[in-house]
Amino acid sequence: MSFFVRGVTGGRMSNWLIDPLNVNSKVTLSAANGDFYLRDQSAPVLCVAGGSGLAPIIALIEEAIQNNSAIVDQPLTLLMGVRSQRDIYYQDQINSLGTQWRNEFRFTPVLSDEPVASNWLGHRGFVTNYIDQKTSLGATGYLCGPPPMIDAAMIKMQENGMDLNRIFFDKFLDQSGIKP
Repeated sequence: MSFFVRGVTGGRMSNWLIDPLNVNSKVTLSAANGDFYLRDQSAPVLCVAGGSGLAPIIALIEEAIQNNSAIVDQPLTLLMGVRSQRDIYYQDQINSLGTQWRNEFRFTPVLSDEPVASNWLGHRGFVTNYIDQKTSLGATGYLCGPPPMIDAAMIKMQENGMDLNRIFFDKFLDQSGIKP
């Protein structure tokens, strides 16, 4: 198994996982109980990932390629929203997945908090600003990340012609509001 872990200030689990003192520690996992999977449909695919929400999206894409799914014959757009250049990760692996996808595969990182004077020449703003009719109309959407991003993306997708029944998502919650 592979995990994408982002250290969160004050995050008990994320900081425990990235602490070198915990290498080779045993952990018990329980699998996800949801129904987030790639539907095998003959429609373009729009994936939107916020931060570590990239992990489930990558799992969907890898599974489709490994299973030689018919969905790999459809165009796929992957929008990844992160704060800054230093937050972009897994880019080489995404590019490799793109070469294995049998149709057009577009990967677009979008930076929401990159300093204006930086050398970044790519997309800036909120990732949801890049959801448009070209990527939405007739497509199936897959969203993973923080709840505000998911909610905004769903509105944008519907505004651009995507049927609500063709939008699937996994909202990430943390324990920031839970007292120890």
